[in-house]
Amino acid sequence: GTNLAIQSITFGAVEAFGGGAAAWRAVALVYCIIGIISNTLSVFSVKELSEEELNEDAEEAQDDKDITLIETFKLLVSNKYFLMICGIYILQQLRAAMLGVGTYFMTYVLFRKELFGVFSWAINIPLIAMLALTPALVAKAKGLYNVNKWSYIFATVCRIGLVFAGYQGNVPLMLVFTVLTSLGEAPWQGDVGAVIAECSEYTYLKTGKRIDGSMFSCTSFGTKFGGGIGVALQGWLLAISGYVNAAPVQTEECISMMCIMYLVLPFAFNAIITVILSFLKVEEANKKLRELEADPENYYNKTYSKVDAVSGCFFAIRRDIFEMIKGFDENIFLYYEENVLAKKIEKIGMDIVVRNDIQVIHNHSVSINKSFNKIKKFKI
Repeated sequence: GTNLAIQSITFGAVEAFGGGAAAWRAVALVYCIIGIISNTLSVFSVKELSEEELNEDAEEAQDDKDITLIETFKLLVSNKYFLMICGIYILQQLRAAMLGVGTYFMTYVLFRKELFGVFSWAINIPLIAMLALTPALVAKAKGLYNVNKWSYIFATVCRIGLVFAGYQGNVPLMLVFTVLTSLGEAPWQGDVGAVIAECSEYTYLKTGKRIDGSMFSCTSFGTKFGGGIGVALQGWLLAISGYVNAAPVQTEECISMMCIMYLVLPFAFNAIITVILSFLKVEEANKKLRELEADPENYYNKTYSKVDAVSGCFFAIRRDIFEMIKGFDENIFLYYEENVLAKKIEKIGMDIVVRNDIQVIHNHSVSINKSFNKIKKFKI
């Protein structure tokens, strides 16, 4: 809501102050004063928790407090889902910085700077509406993963349409794709807090240590780092393209750069975010960890199947076991050496298992005759 208000009235406010750099500074000063007042009111409206509320989770809080800064850092960086979320935050801030070039794009490419406010409405109103619907979408999809992945796929496809419309200078079509893109990007913004909570739970299930506060605080690193880099990148790219401040027109190189920054780069960032989201299966990982904790034997039986032997194309064996049974039989040149290895393992009382949830693609018979290549799938 705040962004929508600022983006809608800023150009008008600058004009009201007479235009130029002095007017922009005056508007910025007004926003600073408003920000100080609103933040001060927020601080004084905070109520301290009672002793009962503070002691409610004292034991768990003590566990979190006892974890050192170095250990907390190690727990954070060892959580791959935490790193994914930080990466998404950075990319979102880079995208936001590029969309901030919209003021220049509307002024020098479309020659209608008043459209910046219109596009702000096209971004924020659908975003607000979809945020209200996100909980229902998550409930219907029975999880966060599918909602986030497929909504971002939708948003990324719509950004392709936005790129096409932008280069054509078709404002109505740009507005349509802007609305659709915003609808697709909204669910992640609505449920990212829940994803971070799942990410924190993953650390707890893996290590038995809770770092909820640190997890939520440190994910904001992506916002701060990405925001700083994004603003700097925005300035660098405009400077490289030859942008001249307050000039009535810009060079072709500068116009081309504005199009790349406002249209192409946001699409590229969205595409990368979509790829990351496709791997952010933290809910599924937590479900498996809870199953393992609740019933280790049942989890083992569901995840693994005992077999007599496995294909030699891909398998894993502990080094100490491999050395104990003296490895492969050197007398066997090709084929069946894995079967002999399996018999050795069986003799020392060890099991051979396959993972039921993993597959490996094997390009069959390449070592013998390339004309008879076949693609086969194996479980490991």
